[in-house]
Amino acid sequence: MEDSGLRLLSAVLCVCHTLLLNCPSVLSLSFHVEPLSVVQKQGSAVHLRCTARPATARISWLFQGQPLDPSHQSGVELSPGSLSLPSLQPEITGSYQCLAQSETGSIISQHARVRIADIERFAETHRRTFTVNKGETAVIECPLPRSNPSALPRFRIRGKWLEQSTDEYLILPSGNLQIVSVSSEHQGMYKCGAYNPLTRETQVEAHGTKLMVREGPSPIRIVYPVTPRNLTVDQSGSLTLECVISGSRSSKVKWIKDGAELSLNSKWMLLQSNLVLNDVQLSDGGQYCCSVLTDRGAVVSVIYTVNGLNYCLIQLFVRSSNPQHHMAPQLHPSRFFTPPPNRWPLPSHLFSNGSRSGNIPVPV
Repeated sequence: MEDSGLRLLSAVLCVCHTLLLNCPSVLSLSFHVEPLSVVQKQGSAVHLRCTARPATARISWLFQGQPLDPSHQSGVELSPGSLSLPSLQPEITGSYQCLAQSETGSIISQHARVRIADIERFAETHRRTFTVNKGETAVIECPLPRSNPSALPRFRIRGKWLEQSTDEYLILPSGNLQIVSVSSEHQGMYKCGAYNPLTRETQVEAHGTKLMVREGPSPIRIVYPVTPRNLTVDQSGSLTLECVISGSRSSKVKWIKDGAELSLNSKWMLLQSNLVLNDVQLSDGGQYCCSVLTDRGAVVSVIYTVNGLNYCLIQLFVRSSNPQHHMAPQLHPSRFFTPPPNRWPLPSHLFSNGSRSGNIPVPV
């Protein structure tokens, strides 16, 4: 058994050594700048940049996975190191990639998805009414409509707009509104709004939610979410897992990841009882559990399962002793793949970008 393992290791080392000797450009051909995904207003200019090392590498472009020929694609201009769309129109939106080639192979960049800024209307709903006891924590859900870039949530409360969180109101990244401790002053009508920071359009739901407040006990419980949640996300900077607890303000929430309780620090932070993950890495994927002890000594909890996408850069190098026998680079339309189920992902939830002008990079 030990001999077979040594033979396998020897074979792997031999292959690696051969590749390094015969494909020296594996170590040198790389991207210096890759194109980024962009959302922009229709008719505005978009510029994608791409440069590679060494400087002698030949740069070309793919559009929707196919070689891009500017002579057959109106509205697209190419120059060394960049691709320009002087006037963004629907027919030239989509996925762009940069292809760098040398004598020994090629590499393909990440997808740069070019989209036109827009925002849809809220889905048609009926007026909602719910009642909470004084001192409880309430959540008013806001299913934000599709928007490019992501919409910023806001709420119209008794005729006045709330655009940022306050001591009593917490606007969560999902769009939900958390009222920390309900009083009679919070009774009234709440309407959810969605603001596109690029087009500066605001969509408002038609009916909204009416909140009623009454006297009564405030048992400790989780009011949102009430069912397990699955998240599929891309790599980014931060992620917020919502866990809204109502009842005693002194109740202590516990967050557990894959069976082990999390220790709060600059990496894991609490926003009220919600968990904020900063500087998300591969190892942050998994199963998260929010739990709290009730007045009767029972534990109530809700579970998040975080899944996501991983990325793989395709590099193809083929070398022959006869330069005329070099194989043509094989073009792969995508460098993305989805890992098998139950594998750790790259979890992230972006807080909305409030930029109002220029190109807005967005996660692909």
